[in-house]
Amino acid sequence: MNIIKKRKKLSNKQEQKTAKELGGKVMPASGALDFSKSDVRVPGKFRIECKYTEADTYTLKLTELIKIRNEATRKLEQPIFQVEFKGKNKGRYAIVPYTGPIPEVYNFFEAPCLTTYNMSLKLYSGDLLKCIGKSSPLMIVVFDRIPHAKKMEFAIYEWNDYIAKRQDVSPTPLDG
Repeated sequence: MNIIKKRKKLSNKQEQKTAKELGGKVMPASGALDFSKSDVRVPGKFRIECKYTEADTYTLKLTELIKIRNEATRKLEQPIFQVEFKGKNKGRYAIVPYTGPIPEVYNFFEAPCLTTYNMSLKLYSGDLLKCIGKSSPLMIVVFDRIPHAKKMEFAIYEWNDYIAKRQDVSPTPLDG
């Protein structure tokens, strides 16, 4: 099987699994069509963008987070950006807008908060795996000093924890 077909098959499998877990549906063409943005949708509840990597790192881009947030907000749905690591440190994570208080102490393991002054942040699967069971969310990511925008906060949860405990979260307003 060539690499492109393998990637598409893995991507489709991830989307189908996510849709089944949440009682939603996979969007046609993985959201490439104008009338069906995102990968998975639970109408009135969630809009999910699914990404996976076979590596132990994933570069989280603010533009991707803003895109899914904007698509979800139009339909008053909760945006979820799902990242699945399929490498040595397997894991699935939900990344959602964060509305709680930012910890005063920026210690990765005590008050898990990372601030980046870039438009992206490299996530390490091993670091996320170490945080499981310590707190929820596992980590808060603050994108700060973005030109012409206020800082934006996102929370990273272990996937199963998020879908089990946080389905009552209401969507956050479009604010930047």
